[in-house]
Amino acid sequence: MTGTMTTQQVADELKLTRTTITNYLRTGQIPGGFQPVPGGRWLVDEDTYRAWRAERRAAVDPYRIEPRSARSRAAQNRRRGN
Repeated sequence: MTGTMTTQQVADELKLTRTTITNYLRTGQIPGGFQPVPGGRWLVDEDTYRAWRAERRAAVDPYRIEPRSARSRAAQNRRRGN
């Protein structure tokens, strides 16, 4: 799956705006970004982006995050039906 993605494709996938994606690429918060022409539009290397996404998904398991306060634990238990 070699290729490039546009900022709009990345924005749609991450549910963010194109401007936010461009800022993240500019600051290096999303890896794989490059400008084929200096000052031109941003593109994202698809392989690098997919590897970054897979790494981020593996690092965060929402079911293993423990609530920080008693109030949060109580709310979580209510949602779970405990």
